Amino acid sequence: MDTLIVASPQSTLKEGDSVNISCKSTSIPVTRVVLSRRVNGVDAELKSSKEAETSHTIHSVKLADSGTFVCEAFNEYGSQRTTLNLTVE
Repeated sequence: MDTLIVASPQSTLKEGDSVNISCKSTSIPVTRVVLSRRVNGVDAELKSSKEAETSHTIHSVKLADSGTFVCEAFNEYGSQRTTLNLTVE
């Protein structure tokens, strides 16, 4: 199971920029993909999908948007997660 998280255009941004964070899995079958933001050590779900991909756009990022985002894919065989560190300067 391969799980991928990508920030577009990049993971280091300036305040006021916009970013799209996508979470995708290439596993077969995928039963659920979840994109979360880690807040105080706890993953807070932003979006989920029963498809192989979901995404979340942040318009006009702020310093407070910096942090760790988590992509997790689930299927009948288990789960896999990967993380992305977003930096706003």
